[in-house]
Amino acid sequence: MERRALQTLIIVVALIPLIFGALGILFGLVRLVPDPAIDADNVYRFLSGLYFTMGVLFVWAARDLESKTTLIRILAFGVVLGAVGRIMSMVQVGTPRLLFQIDVAVEILIPLIVVIWQARLARIAAQGGAGSAQDGALA
Repeated sequence: MERRALQTLIIVVALIPLIFGALGILFGLVRLVPDPAIDADNVYRFLSGLYFTMGVLFVWAARDLESKTTLIRILAFGVVLGAVGRIMSMVQVGTPRLLFQIDVAVEILIPLIVVIWQARLARIAAQGGAGSAQDGALA
């Protein structure tokens, strides 16, 4: 009963970033009215906290990456989804400076490489070749 109550709370709370994240990707700064500059700075700083946390999770997953398949795939999906948001911004608002255009390519390619490589190492570890999969581990 207690476990179910906490699960329900977490799922309800998860609706907030799911809904507003989707709105942010779809509509960008247009939803930040009446003062987009102040609201954008506020949202930017909040999202920077989440971005930082994503980095912490990637580092944590790297320590035992063979067993962190689901987390790595979720994080990689988040990065790719961020790239999709950037592309939508380019189409709807305009092209940003070159650095942000390069970011899109990196945000699509690196997660793909990470997911494929991690799956390979997880498969090797599952087949009993953990020694070769853990070469250079961060333990």
